[in-house]
Amino acid sequence: PSTMILDSGAPYLMRYMRHVAKSVETGKLDLSHTDLTVFPIEIGGLTQLRVLLLDGNHIEHIPHQASTLVSLTHLSVAHNRLEHIHHSLGSMRDLRVVSLRGNRLDSIPLGWGASAQL
Repeated sequence: PSTMILDSGAPYLMRYMRHVAKSVETGKLDLSHTDLTVFPIEIGGLTQLRVLLLDGNHIEHIPHQASTLVSLTHLSVAHNRLEHIHHSLGSMRDLRVVSLRGNRLDSIPLGWGASAQL
């Protein structure tokens, strides 16, 4: 886990780890309203993840590591502090639903605009 998660104390870390472990079984990871300040890049190894919910946090950008979530069909990062989404996320072919409302974005990855599936 990131330094932010480790520095949040044992109860927070345990809750975070339970969410991640459960996502392996369900294909869904819900880290909404968990006060995250950075995108949890360590979840990049969860290639079977289909739904990622990060609503109501304090995340400012989505890094290129998120593009390793090759099975992702639903990404919700509503009501964060997003200013930037790495352009590599535009090539995520299985992505069907993206929720970005309530952020500070000026643009989205080019591939999303060209996708007839979104």
